[in-house]
Amino acid sequence: MMTKLSITHWVETEWSRSTVLIVPILLLLSPLLYAQLGPLFWTFFQLPIYMIHQYEEHAHGAFKAYINKMLGKNAITDLDIAKINIGEIWLLFIILLLLAVYIAPGFGLIPVYLVLFNAITHIAMAIRRREYNPGLWTSLGLFLPISIGSVLSIQSALALPTWQHIIALFLVVGVHADLILRIRRNIRNRA
Repeated sequence: MMTKLSITHWVETEWSRSTVLIVPILLLLSPLLYAQLGPLFWTFFQLPIYMIHQYEEHAHGAFKAYINKMLGKNAITDLDIAKINIGEIWLLFIILLLLAVYIAPGFGLIPVYLVLFNAITHIAMAIRRREYNPGLWTSLGLFLPISIGSVLSIQSALALPTWQHIIALFLVVGVHADLILRIRRNIRNRA
């Protein structure tokens, strides 16, 4: 018997698998976007590499299982994960790219630093716990080198003032702190 796939079910459980289709499309558009965006291409490029990372973390429920095992049952749900990754990554990265292109290029630093900070957290967690965590391989192989190279490329081409880097880093730390607080609230509320 066939079951009807609802949009809610897709958003909660299948969104990360769609990256297998979305990433090649974004990569095929890359030469055109590189020519149009100049150094802000590296802001755009954070989205497809983040989607590859999201597949490693979420396509098979590995990150949810890992976090819930580490922090307790229902610390994070499929819906929490979807809201964070679709709303706070996909949508946020697109908005920040548009702001960088049309308002001020400094906005383009935020996605780059988000990727770098995420890489550092995965690597630090692996070192601290002495084990693999879902997202570690893409953090090491994609996030770390591409985000560092992106910051250097953007800075080299645009000579952004130091205060813009500081504000971007401050916002990135704030986004991650908010995420940790929400997970803690979930643990308290769902206990």
